[in-house]
Amino acid sequence: MAHCYYKNGEKEKRAFAIQPKGRRKESAKSEEISVEFSPDRGKGSLVSIIIPAYNSEKSIPRCIQSLNAQEMQDFEVIAVDDGSTDSTLEVLKNHLIELDRPYVIVSRRNGGVSVARNSGIKYAEGKYLFFLDADDYLSPDCLEKLHGSVRNEGSDFAYCGFNRVDERGNILAKYSDSFRYLAVNVDPKELVLWFLKKRVWLSIGCALYRKDIIDSNDLAFTPGCMYGEDQEFIVKFLIYCDKVSCVPEDLMYYVYHSSSATQKKGISWFSGIEMWRRLDEFLEKQDAKESSQLIRNYRLPLSILEITILNAKQRVQKDDLISLLTSKRVREEVRELRLSLTRGSEIRFWVYSKIFLLSPSLFIYLSRFIK
Repeated sequence: MAHCYYKNGEKEKRAFAIQPKGRRKESAKSEEISVEFSPDRGKGSLVSIIIPAYNSEKSIPRCIQSLNAQEMQDFEVIAVDDGSTDSTLEVLKNHLIELDRPYVIVSRRNGGVSVARNSGIKYAEGKYLFFLDADDYLSPDCLEKLHGSVRNEGSDFAYCGFNRVDERGNILAKYSDSFRYLAVNVDPKELVLWFLKKRVWLSIGCALYRKDIIDSNDLAFTPGCMYGEDQEFIVKFLIYCDKVSCVPEDLMYYVYHSSSATQKKGISWFSGIEMWRRLDEFLEKQDAKESSQLIRNYRLPLSILEITILNAKQRVQKDDLISLLTSKRVREEVRELRLSLTRGSEIRFWVYSKIFLLSPSLFIYLSRFIK
């Protein structure tokens, strides 16, 4: 759950058009300024914890302290400083030395959260990967319980829930307030369906991933995607899994910042539309027809409406929104929305879709007043 990555609206607009393909080519050494290895690196660790960081000097201490408190200590840390302009790199070095675990510290030019995570994957040596953003932190038994789940269930992926907290650690929302846990042992394709239906939520930082599945299937985060890059990665990973498992507890703390970049991405939120299109194409090729249909009839059109509302509330220039929303393709995608109309939120979005199709300009105007 990255919060501090994107520096200005101009950069965001350029990134919206980027749709690179291929495996982690963006993490070429020419983009890396330096790579530092701890003396004990190479002895082998069960889990590689990948931490992308951008201007995170204030949050890193709590993040690293939560790793020091882990009941399971068989892990290494791959920290990637993504072109920070503060003392993030220095703070990372100081706290990782104190952590007394194997580590790699990568300093690179700013490329965004996807590029930073891909860089971390490149250097990871653990059997499992865990992605932790520098703002967030773990409960002491997080890694122990997740690893116990993959070990006992023989699964390729194990996930848990999370608490959304403020910067002081006060709980704002619990996972169970909005989502449900599935059975301890879950069919991967069933989990994808529940995820696409928004009945469960899979956070990138609440799971263990078998690294050999990532490597053998050439999986990577999509560079330039500023919204939904984590969802895309998770769904693709799950499609290649044979077995997944669930730890029905909230073991991670997602720190919510009212001023974070996640809340202020502006027009670049529309990269999420491209994400759903890519995922639909991927699922079609994998013959996951039910999941593909859910994207076309639910997640993609819903995303268009949700992102439009977010941008309208942020007073993004109306002409920019209109140019994106009046294309024939976007209108056809919204027209595909299918809702059960059994919940209040679905009824609202059914109404929103009708207004959108009637007049995108009117929908943009009304969106500014939606609570």
